[in-house]
Amino acid sequence: MDYYDIALQGCGVDKGLESALGFKKVFLAGRDVALTGKKGNFSGAIATGSDKPVLEEAARSGARALIIEGMRTDRSLIDIMAKRNTVLCIPMSAITSKEGMERSRAIFMARGLFSSARRRRLHVGFVSLAGSREGLCSAMQLIEFAKLVGADEQYAAYSISEVNRAIANGDED
Repeated sequence: MDYYDIALQGCGVDKGLESALGFKKVFLAGRDVALTGKKGNFSGAIATGSDKPVLEEAARSGARALIIEGMRTDRSLIDIMAKRNTVLCIPMSAITSKEGMERSRAIFMARGLFSSARRRRLHVGFVSLAGSREGLCSAMQLIEFAKLVGADEQYAAYSISEVNRAIANGDED
């Protein structure tokens, strides 16, 4: 099975590093797929933010995926995403960038968000969204991260493989 990740453009990823981490490709947000947090053209982009009206607009406007900062579950946003087949992305960096109780809370919030999304049959992509080479993780670490927030082994592998590839390539499921 081929695995894929999405990281930020400043990572300096090359083919050798991709292979060493167990990925067929590490897509770069800002180069391979658009990443935006502002109003405007969301079509085909990964939209990120915590402002519910902007995220709802992004889902309605054709964003490929949403990253909900703070990972607060919102039923109406999840419903809109389900109707529009918008993927939910959960970035590992949102957990690893925190320490102590903040990290425990972030894991708890991610579990709730993942659970809500899967109940509505949303596809969920687990990505590193790393800003540097040091923040990158291996494919197996992403799978374990997915399991930490509630995915089973099969869905975790499917997410890192098929869902992440579809986000970056704009494929329909």
